[in-house]
Amino acid sequence: MSRSGPYPHRSGGLAARASKAGVAIALALAAAAWSALDTVPVAAHRVERGDLVQELMGAGTLEADLQAAVSPRFPGRLLRVLADEGQTVRSGDIVAELDGAELARLLEVDAANLSLARASLRRLEADTARARAVHVKNASDLERARRLHSRQALAASELDRSVESLRVAAAELSRASAAVAEGARRVEAAVAQLAVARERLSDTSLRAPFAGVVVRRERDPGDVVVPGSPVLTLSSTANMRCRVWLDETALTVVSPGQPARVVFRSDPGRSLAGSVLRLGREADRESREILVDVKLHELPANWAVGQRVEAFIRVAQRTGAVLLPENLLLRPGGGSAGTYVARGGRAVWRALTPGVHGPGAFEILSGLEPGELVVSPRDPSSQPLTDGRRISAP
Repeated sequence: MSRSGPYPHRSGGLAARASKAGVAIALALAAAAWSALDTVPVAAHRVERGDLVQELMGAGTLEADLQAAVSPRFPGRLLRVLADEGQTVRSGDIVAELDGAELARLLEVDAANLSLARASLRRLEADTARARAVHVKNASDLERARRLHSRQALAASELDRSVESLRVAAAELSRASAAVAEGARRVEAAVAQLAVARERLSDTSLRAPFAGVVVRRERDPGDVVVPGSPVLTLSSTANMRCRVWLDETALTVVSPGQPARVVFRSDPGRSLAGSVLRLGREADRESREILVDVKLHELPANWAVGQRVEAFIRVAQRTGAVLLPENLLLRPGGGSAGTYVARGGRAVWRALTPGVHGPGAFEILSGLEPGELVVSPRDPSSQPLTDGRRISAP
């Protein structure tokens, strides 16, 4: 009986030790499981240097800097329209004609009046020449009469008759000279009237005021047109521009001469080169936007005035900058910018100073160096990263 006592005591000690070992193993397994659960799978991005362009986008329309309505200078019936929509014309080309039959007849009348005025002037000039000859003869006769009278060879009455004849001849010469001057003015008036008639007849041909493209045809042959009533609308292709709207805050970064690219809605895969021409000086009081004119350096094969476009104005450019994809730049709670970098198997928060924002990326002025790994949750629906959170090896 004395030996039986120790055996139950020894059995109880073994059970206690076994229980403690089981608890330790369970705790270790739980810790391992918790550690596994606490590790967040991440995707990694290696920071690199590259080039970056910052652009401001504005939507607007294609407009012609020079546009004119071709209309007659006086009322008339439209005889022919020689240009149609989409047709290219040169400066001075005849694009339409008015019926000028009546004006042609009036031109003939004015030409006849000019011929009559010139013939009348020639007759008056002949009369003046005759009056001048008579005046010269009477002056000579008076001189001879005075010599004879001085020698008592001519009566005083004959001398008086010679003086009177000279006076009459002088008056006749003066009248004839005045008639010639009047006839010359009539010729001048007839010449001017004929020039007006010719110009009026010439104005029946409506000409393009500049080289361009016919964008709109308003009238057809047979229509009666009046001044100010357009027959055609012409746009110059030499000065096409895009008028786009930008937020008024762009005034601090946009200036004339900056390069731009223009994308037409009809061809979204192609960009055309351009540059900022001028900035508007009045902001829309509702949208707080300003108009900016972008000059196109080339036009697409097919275009239309008023066509919708999007202009991307280059306001900044960086070469060899530290770049970070825009989706990896975080602002928790709208605060300071930063991101998570991989360090010793953990995600470490790093404050950043961003610079230029380009297509899909930010320039990083400070906070990152090329070669560092920036991490983000592989599953966007999982819990977000926190500073010091364990991550799976990227």
